[in-house]
Amino acid sequence: MPSNVELSDPYLLGLTSNGVEVRTADKVSRMVQLIDLPKATHMCQGNSIFVVSPSSCWVLQPVPVDVQVDSLVAMEDFAAASKLAVRRGRTVPSCAGKNEAGEARLSTEQIFSVTLILSFLPL
Repeated sequence: MPSNVELSDPYLLGLTSNGVEVRTADKVSRMVQLIDLPKATHMCQGNSIFVVSPSSCWVLQPVPVDVQVDSLVAMEDFAAASKLAVRRGRTVPSCAGKNEAGEARLSTEQIFSVTLILSFLPL
């Protein structure tokens, strides 16, 4: 269960004990990226999404939409890819895909990039 949730359309970002889960903001709410941020405690949104821990601060920013579409297609999440592609005037295949276990694949592709913007020693 996330301790904090932010909407960055068309994604929901949830701060969990494992870091930040990036999920599609639809009925399926499929995880498309897991960002490992050690000991992250808070997340807030302004022009970007900021995540802090007792010793670090990171900024999360979406990669370009075309890269997101390609990443979602690589994960065989054609519904989410199609939604994004429409915004860019692109089309994607309209078939669904699963791995051998019948589950949707989580890609190693990035939807959000992470930049460490501050690191300090806790008091």
